[in-house]
Amino acid sequence: DMNTTTTVSDDGIFAYTGGIPTNGCWVDLEPDTSWDDIKLAMRAMGRSARDEILVADADGLAKKFLSPYDSFDLDGYLACATAEGHPDAKAAFISHFGEWDAEAFEDAFVGPAEHEVAFTQEWFDEMHGEAIKQAEETGLCIDWERTAYALFVNDFYFDNGYVFRRV
Repeated sequence: DMNTTTTVSDDGIFAYTGGIPTNGCWVDLEPDTSWDDIKLAMRAMGRSARDEILVADADGLAKKFLSPYDSFDLDGYLACATAEGHPDAKAAFISHFGEWDAEAFEDAFVGPAEHEVAFTQEWFDEMHGEAIKQAEETGLCIDWERTAYALFVNDFYFDNGYVFRRV
């Protein structure tokens, strides 16, 4: 009796049997993929497809749906993967908020940013551009690092190049 193990990525899962990774196959994850589809695809490629498929590793966004007990939330992953937004932004959202929620993501997501200070400068320029320009013309200096710190402690969150509102 051989064990079946899978590795999940944003493109599909890699299933292998008997603990031998070279004896495996890739199964694409489409928006309507089910566990039965995965088993059928494994069988069609001549691989064992047990009722219980162990997902031992995952890459990218899929990793956020892998529990420490080797269970994989396929439905949750597919709902997240098909929602609007960049996969890295969705992964950053899940890292901070703990779970996927498409509506909360839409409410919280602000956009990409190089770092907190760059975002703060852009945000203030958009919100208070004329006042910033006048302050600089009169010789006033804005401490952008302190301003960014205050802004991100209270109102925003930055992770992996993406900014979110604290909701």
